[in-house]
Amino acid sequence: MIAREDNLKSTPSNISSLSDFTLATSLSNIDGREREAEHLNDPIYQQKQRLELEADEKINHSIADSLVPLTTILNHLELSLEETLKHQSTEVKLEIKYKFLKKYIHLLQSKIEDLGTVINQSEIEEQQRLLLNKTVMANSGDDLDNLQQRLTQPQLMELARQGHAKAIATVISQFLKPRGISTLAKSKDACLHIILESDQVPNQASMIPFVYQKLLDLKLKSIQKVKVYARTPGNKSMAWVQEFTYTETYQ
Repeated sequence: MIAREDNLKSTPSNISSLSDFTLATSLSNIDGREREAEHLNDPIYQQKQRLELEADEKINHSIADSLVPLTTILNHLELSLEETLKHQSTEVKLEIKYKFLKKYIHLLQSKIEDLGTVINQSEIEEQQRLLLNKTVMANSGDDLDNLQQRLTQPQLMELARQGHAKAIATVISQFLKPRGISTLAKSKDACLHIILESDQVPNQASMIPFVYQKLLDLKLKSIQKVKVYARTPGNKSMAWVQEFTYTETYQ
């Protein structure tokens, strides 16, 4: 009787705890639905959802396209193994054939895993490039010397390859500064503007091939046209200007 009374006495507390839990769970569900509703009304979230649906469709099509040749190859391999084993007993034929069909699948999976490693490495490199670009853009007021001090040479070259004008100017300046020539650069509408400043006006006949070769070494992809200007420090008027199309040969 005592034990039953104790149990009866504890029942209201258990019911209360259960009620609290039920209430908390229901409130949590309501809160989750409200957050989901907010996401559904968010245009950025909606755009992301649409992009992910399109990406899923492309993946499904790619998988279907990949399975057709793989299935054909697997069938050919099976026929080839059967031809090789045609004089063997049924037991030996089954054992060896399926052993090597499974081996083919296993090796194929390992190659796919290698592709996964390549994709992961590409993702890391692109994230690093993005972070590098954001860092430089956040400090775009820095002069060329500060940019060169803050970045390693490989980072500077990578940023220049992406078409970052300040990084391109820094790379060119590394070669021209010892000759007393300062370099400024600005990019607009796929056109790279480069200003060369020196107490003595830089020689046009030698500077144009030099600048073009340095740009060619960077393998720029975002630049279609280049304008090179020359002036003396503090002089706003240009001593000469030459424009060329960024192709295999300058014009």
